[in-house]
Amino acid sequence: MIIAVCEDEKIFLQIIRNKILDYARRKDIDAEIKLFLSGAAFTKCEEHFDIVFMDIDLGKENGMDIINAYRKNHKSINIILTSHTEEIANGYKVRAFRFLSKPIQDQALFEALDEAVLLLGKSRRYIGWCDGEEKVIHEEEIIYVEAGDKYSGIRTSEGFYRVKYTITEMKQQLDPLDFYMPHRSYIVNMNYIDKIEEEKIYLINREKIKISRLKRKDFRTKFFDFIRRKSVYGN
Repeated sequence: MIIAVCEDEKIFLQIIRNKILDYARRKDIDAEIKLFLSGAAFTKCEEHFDIVFMDIDLGKENGMDIINAYRKNHKSINIILTSHTEEIANGYKVRAFRFLSKPIQDQALFEALDEAVLLLGKSRRYIGWCDGEEKVIHEEEIIYVEAGDKYSGIRTSEGFYRVKYTITEMKQQLDPLDFYMPHRSYIVNMNYIDKIEEEKIYLINREKIKISRLKRKDFRTKFFDFIRRKSVYGN
């Protein structure tokens, strides 16, 4: 797991880090923890995190605003840290997974991590290769999948990677609520669509994907269903 902790008080930052490491040792989990003393520092880091611990009160910064901005391009499990219990009512706005009251109690933290690990176990990941290097790719990082001869290519914001699955196998594995196959050579993650036209999909990375003539009507239906679901439920 790759975990971020954003907390503006150094002593609390180290306490939370040590508690997470203790949990990881007990559960025999390989955990990489990155620490941030400000929302600005967290925002500058463009890495994907499996779990984010975010303090609400970051001096002049609001942790809720920071995590809400992060959610636009990343899909992480967000655990909010706060001394202000009245803020819990606003948790739905950032899809908070848990609220932990400060000072953090071990039992509450470990229970939250247990649930987060369980949820992460259900999130599909892929091993991709690029220039001889391996990379773990989370499903939510995929912008689109492109068909190859024996392999498929996965485009993420960081590059283009080859995976061992055919595009048919990828279609069977990816979440049908987020992914759509508008053409036999491509599967698109609808979270990364900037706009659509009659024959083309424009992605946020400025690439364009053709929509098969036979799938245009179905694609528009699925895409607008996706937009409505996002606007209502936020996921």
